[in-house]
Amino acid sequence: MADIETRLKVFLKADATLEAKVGDRIHFDLVPEDKKRPYIWARLSRTGNFETLDSSAGEVPGEYQFDLECVSPVKSEARTIAEAVRARCHCYHSTFADTTVRGIFVTDQDEDYEPLGIGEGTGLFVGALGVQVFA
Repeated sequence: MADIETRLKVFLKADATLEAKVGDRIHFDLVPEDKKRPYIWARLSRTGNFETLDSSAGEVPGEYQFDLECVSPVKSEARTIAEAVRARCHCYHSTFADTTVRGIFVTDQDEDYEPLGIGEGTGLFVGALGVQVFA
């Protein structure tokens, strides 16, 4: 069974628009030194469970929250990639790599969000999204 990051990468790469724009340049946590652009950077920022009265300790998380950044030296391209991610993911519920998901929801990051997938003074533009996956 693949981990949630691998599943998200496979799911995004299956979209023709994203494959054409970023190809295999979907990175989790760290961006390689060569930083070929454009690329998508993401990190798992939070996990959670659906707690009910019959829940038990140690259950596998059912909710995953990602910070996801679409990075490009061209502002319009960063926006286009972010919109392609939104179109691929928002309100999706079905096959998700080697499993299924109950739902995926995409939001814009808050205006005070600090991009994490680029260095300072790089001249890069970021389309910053929050992606919530319910497994």
